[in-house]
Amino acid sequence: MDKGLKFLASNYFPERLKKIMLSDLASPERTEEIRLKAKGALCVLKKSGLYFLGENGESTEYEKAAFFSKEELSETVTLLCENSVYSNQEHIKKGFIPLRGGHRAGITGRCVTENGKIKYITDFSAVNIRVAGEVIGASDKAFHKIYKDGTVRNTLIISPPGCGKTTMLRDIARKLGSPYCMKKVAIADERGEIAACFEGIAENDIGSLSFVMDNCPRAEGILAMVRAMNPDVVITDEIGTRDDADAVMQAVNSGVSVITTAHGYSLSDVKKKAGIKELLSEGAFRKVLVLSRRNGPGTVEEIIDLC
Repeated sequence: MDKGLKFLASNYFPERLKKIMLSDLASPERTEEIRLKAKGALCVLKKSGLYFLGENGESTEYEKAAFFSKEELSETVTLLCENSVYSNQEHIKKGFIPLRGGHRAGITGRCVTENGKIKYITDFSAVNIRVAGEVIGASDKAFHKIYKDGTVRNTLIISPPGCGKTTMLRDIARKLGSPYCMKKVAIADERGEIAACFEGIAENDIGSLSFVMDNCPRAEGILAMVRAMNPDVVITDEIGTRDDADAVMQAVNSGVSVITTAHGYSLSDVKKKAGIKELLSEGAFRKVLVLSRRNGPGTVEEIIDLC
């Protein structure tokens, strides 16, 4: 049973979409994404690829798929916002809505700007719901490279979107923060996908010695926890900005180990990003893991020793 999909369907979907997705639970493959488009066909991403779904929840041809109106899409967004689109506009204008359980809904629509910046988004045109999947043991093949003889190696995990880097990061936090490793783990969880906190409590298993700064800008969260929480390890997801890089470097210079991720296809790919290039040139990381979904999400394609 796909608990994540059942939770989403039961709590956030209008009746028609709920019925289709609950029928989809019979599929042997877990649904990773649900893609809705105004006046478009319902599409889902599974391990084996993209599929159109019909009214009975089974894969079908495009012409026989379930199509959704603009009004149905708008109703879906309202439910994803727990009936308050206005109070979620700060998230929406960044392109996503965080959901309980670590799930996330990406949003597109018409942007209203002010002084060159997005003020709010209206006339919603598409939704992409990413179904979080907590996979215990996701880091088994790589963990011994990151943690050895009581030492945590500073590690950068690289992959394109949807290849399991957040899932692996969460499992690493769980192991390091367990009674086995006994590491004080600080998680800067800007988008709530690692720990899936609800009212301050992590819904995912992140380890008994792990603590979380939730819904906080990544760089600020890293620095706040290094100053206040005396961690052994800082874990955060999807660095990329100069502020992120500066915060990571400050943590490393403070003697705190750092494990983080970045979007990309290879080490050479992420070196094109100025902040990450600087971190690599300054020796911030000792290990690099490159992931793909060749054999499913979280496939470790390469482990690179930098020093």
